[in-house]
Amino acid sequence: MRKLTLDELCLRLQTAKDPVILIHKNPDGDCVGSAAALAHYFLGRGEAVSIRCADPIPARLAHLTAGLRLTPYAGREGRTVLAVDVASPQQLGTLEDEFSGDGAPDFMIDHHEKGTPFADHYVVGEAAAAGELLFTVFRHMEQKGSSPLTLPVAEALFASISSDTGCFRFSNCTPATHMAAAHLLSLGIDGGLINHALYESKTMAEIAAEGFVASHMQTAANGRIAYAAISNADMAEGGFERQDLDTAVDIVRSLAGVAVAFVLKEAPQKNTWRVSLRSVGADVASVAAHFGGGGHKMAAGCTLADIPVDGAISSVLEQILSLSV
Repeated sequence: MRKLTLDELCLRLQTAKDPVILIHKNPDGDCVGSAAALAHYFLGRGEAVSIRCADPIPARLAHLTAGLRLTPYAGREGRTVLAVDVASPQQLGTLEDEFSGDGAPDFMIDHHEKGTPFADHYVVGEAAAAGELLFTVFRHMEQKGSSPLTLPVAEALFASISSDTGCFRFSNCTPATHMAAAHLLSLGIDGGLINHALYESKTMAEIAAEGFVASHMQTAANGRIAYAAISNADMAEGGFERQDLDTAVDIVRSLAGVAVAFVLKEAPQKNTWRVSLRSVGADVASVAAHFGGGGHKMAAGCTLADIPVDGAISSVLEQILSLSV
């Protein structure tokens, strides 16, 4: 296992055979958009492509993979396996055992500052999104005589970048991020339409879930911390599903004066909680890492198992308060 140079990564992509693309559990717009961009690139070369994830792609992100001629996965023999936007093997969820040891991916592409590489890797922690990193890779390939930035690839990359920057609002958004987006827009994609699909097109169940979260928020540390917990019983009573709560942490974070926000969503297994953390400056990746998770300084996640909701809330609060927010 070793670090790859940019040229080595480009060669790996250019010689990949019928790729299998792995993305992280609880998929978000960055990993789905990045996988879609890679899939469009490989399909344009005539390769068979599979995308594998431990969890279903949420309905709100299904437009990112619409139209892709994906091949059902029937084993990796003779195929290249790569992971994108996966910082650590644990993020593969139920696929971790299958793609570990001798079955590990051939290489991985990622942008998280904290993680545990599990294959030959190209990691750029300064990139705001895996899509921004891939944009740089594709531009490098383009400058070497290749033409990977087709319109479908550009649309998927823009969606990826927009998703992980909160529509270019988050502090991870740098001049390089804006320049990447500008170049993609210059190719003729409709950024407004992509952002509408990502942020402004919601089902009644998603709107109901956001209302539930807003009405059940609690605060700590004189309003500097805000949080909400949603159990399976809450979901059943409210008539919404886990994927309808994908934007819940954004609702909590939007409360004025909040420095750190977190949301606990109960997994199918009782008393197992998936925790999403967001901050304005505080290092919530260290909080997630304490519980075996990870992510970015101001956007991270983890899972707490076999613990009642009150204990889960107390444990997360204790770690956040240690940051002196």
